[in-house]
Order: sequence, then structure tokens, then C-alpha cells
Amino acid sequence: MKHGRNNDLPFAKKCSCGAITVMVLDGDGRERSMSMPEETYNEYFSEIPLESDQFGNCNYCVNKWGVDLCGCGSGDKVGECENNYDHCKSKVAAQELITEYILPSFKAIEE
Repeated sequence: MKHGRNNDLPFAKKCSCGAITVMVLDGDGRERSMSMPEETYNEYFSEIPLESDQFGNCNYCVNKWGVDLCGCGSGDKVGECENNYDHCKSKVAAQELITEYILPSFKAIEE
């Protein structure tokens, strides 16, 4: 499948803030994005091609959305946020870490 400027999914792009956004298709065939620190990308998604061009900004730095950031939008890490919203209390991340798509040797995240 093609995305945006004829990019094949899945793919990943680095942002000027250092975070990496991974674009995938979920189990229902919808395009989904996940923004994360480079360490998370390297650990779980290194098989997804990292494109050479970069984003100027991304959900991680602008909207404080990421697979490791609190769902309240504070920008704090999940479990470290001191706001008193439901997302903070239940430790819900701003973006879901999608593991339901298939890559030949995908390293599934064990919970």
C-alpha cells in the first residue's frame, strides 16, 4: 500500500526532535501512526525502513502523543505523570503500541 508521497507501509521517519514515527496498517487495514523514542524503535521496530527524509515536527514533540507518553497530553512518561486525570491514574499511553501487523521476523512485545 502507498501512503502520502508514495511511501510503502510500513515505514518510519525521524523527526527533528529525535523521535521516530512508525506508520503501519492495523488489523482492520487502517493506517496508524506511532511516535516513540529512538530506543523503542530500535528495540521493536528496527525492521521497518527508516526513510532518509525527516519530519520537521511530529505528534511526539508537538502534541505530546507517543507510545510511552501519558494519555493526558502532559508529555510525561506513562506511570510518571502526576496529573490526576483518568488516563494518568490508569497509566494509558497517548498512542497504542500496535503489534497486530505482520513482518517476517517481527519481535513481538511480551507483556
